[in-house]
Amino acid sequence: MIRSLRSRLLLGMIAGMTVLLVLFSLIIYFVIRDALEEQFNQSLATSVRLLASGVELEIPESDTEPGGQQDENNEVDIEFDVQMMPEFQREKHPSYFQIWRQDGTAVARSPSLGQSDLSRIEGIPGQPVFQSVPLPNDRPGRAVGLTFIPRSEENLEKTPSSASEYMLTLVVARDATEMQSDLRFLRWLLIIASVGIIGLSCLVSAIIVGRGLLPLNSLSAAISTIHEDDLSGRIAMGKLPTEIMPIQERLNDLLTRLEASFNRERRFTADVAHELRTPLAGLRTTLEVALSREREPQQYRTSLADCLGISKTMEATVANLLALARIEAQQVTFQKETIEVSQLVNSLWNSYSYRAKKRNVSFENQISDEVTCVSDSEFLTLVFANLLDNAVEYVNENGRIWITAKPTDDSIEIIFANTGCQLRQEEVSRVFDRFWRSDAVRTKNDSRCGIGLALVQRIAQALGGEARVEIVDENIFTIRLRLPGGLLISPEN
Repeated sequence: MIRSLRSRLLLGMIAGMTVLLVLFSLIIYFVIRDALEEQFNQSLATSVRLLASGVELEIPESDTEPGGQQDENNEVDIEFDVQMMPEFQREKHPSYFQIWRQDGTAVARSPSLGQSDLSRIEGIPGQPVFQSVPLPNDRPGRAVGLTFIPRSEENLEKTPSSASEYMLTLVVARDATEMQSDLRFLRWLLIIASVGIIGLSCLVSAIIVGRGLLPLNSLSAAISTIHEDDLSGRIAMGKLPTEIMPIQERLNDLLTRLEASFNRERRFTADVAHELRTPLAGLRTTLEVALSREREPQQYRTSLADCLGISKTMEATVANLLALARIEAQQVTFQKETIEVSQLVNSLWNSYSYRAKKRNVSFENQISDEVTCVSDSEFLTLVFANLLDNAVEYVNENGRIWITAKPTDDSIEIIFANTGCQLRQEEVSRVFDRFWRSDAVRTKNDSRCGIGLALVQRIAQALGGEARVEIVDENIFTIRLRLPGGLLISPEN
């Protein structure tokens, strides 16, 4: 299989040129051959009609009288002098003619035939018939046969029943060696010309294809300058052919996405190291302090409890990372079932209500009890839990948290909102980045690592929906969770 684009283009151009030349050569050859044969046939037709017009049949009176007997030896008189037609006498490439009666008896022949005979060619009376025949000298020839009624003193055409008895067949043949030689020369001329043109076409095609592929070579050279450690470079070239410009644009787009992806992976690695380093440092410090001297059992129990809390935080972080990795790798299977949305929210809120009361935060579940959706219960629970935890963590003192739902054309939108947002509008686009937290949050003693909302977005996308963030009135943080299909809302709502 040919993999080189240059080879494909060259072979395609050469094959196309070859087919066109062969067709063109065949057309020329057959047109010229037919023209030569037509000219040759016209010359033969002229000769045979001229000879036929000079043939006269002498019929005895007894044959023309009623009841008379036909004489099979009726004489054929040729009015023209064969001596005046040298083509039938010359030694080199002579012409030939021969005349037969209806019974096959030869009544006249040209001197060039000697004792030889031509092939008898018969057809419709008055219509010449052409054939290729071998000549007495074993050379190829072309002959015409004409069946006709010769002239006579009696008007034979008025008595068709007797006229057919006097019909003669005249065949005139000529040497076709010269014509075939011309055709053979034409064949070789077309073959040599075609081979020469194909050879020249190969050279021209190679030059054209080579120049045409130069932009691809330049593009390849530009790509080779981009190193895997630095994807900030872009393919910047001069004027490119229209067909290659989309490739340049798509490659630059790809490099942009790859650079962003690599940067995210680098930030992810750094963030993981940073987020795990903090609890590990706390765990190590707690253990070192506990072991620095002899302590009371209660003090050991307190240190172990602190270590257990730190390990639970690390375990939750690792679990979220593992769930995030499985979802992004599409290694999860969803089990769809009907879920009562309001009931799920209420059951989860019990785990966060104590923290909310300590900060005097009000909570409102405005979702009707009739609202249901068909989704995966485990993953939808994980989404709601992260959204409630995020709302309780970042709502302001004496603030408010509320949840609503509204139907759309083919889905339902569940809205989680809380007051006390400290994000700026330009930071909204980074909310779903892994391990990202705003500067205002980092200054606090916050044990979170910034995976929860990233996990919410990935699960929503895996379920066929989406999660969007909005900041309303500068201090209201809103997450709109859209879940597609299988959603029912009671008409009473």
